[in-house]
Amino acid sequence: MRKGTTVISDRLFNKLPKAASFSSIIELSGNTLKKEILSIEEVQTINEDDLIRKTFKEKSYKLTRIYYLNGEPYIYFEHFLPVLGSIEALEQTERVSLYKWLAEFDKNVSRFQDSFEVVKIEEPIKEKLKIDHTHLLKRVRKTISTFNEVIEVSYAICDTNKYPYKYPYKYPYIIDYEV
Repeated sequence: MRKGTTVISDRLFNKLPKAASFSSIIELSGNTLKKEILSIEEVQTINEDDLIRKTFKEKSYKLTRIYYLNGEPYIYFEHFLPVLGSIEALEQTERVSLYKWLAEFDKNVSRFQDSFEVVKIEEPIKEKLKIDHTHLLKRVRKTISTFNEVIEVSYAICDTNKYPYKYPYKYPYIIDYEV
């Protein structure tokens, strides 16, 4: 009889169970979550912050969207991505995962680097989130590819007063076995 451990898959979509995605957690708790793209544009990174400028050099796509929780504005997102394909193709991320869109260009996700802070919210974002309070949780995410390159930088402003931000990372999937 042999005993051992097998890592089933090293791909991100197999590491994180579908039921453990942030969207699924919200929906499994009886809530509805809807994404809306506010804008997609190609931007000159010289006009962006240091992280974006260092990551994407001269230009990137900027995808701005909002998530609605039970019909109410919940999370304001700004995603910065490499210029791949067309803006029209990027519009598909309203229905398809952003990470699956990246995978279509062989930009497969290996891992995330998330950092969190509480920040003062600017008026345009307060209006989009329909809030009066002045500070919210900000998540900064760097998405790293299997080739160890940053393929996304995103900023998420989350109204945790409506629902807490929680994400149970499970890495990697491991099955113990006996033969």
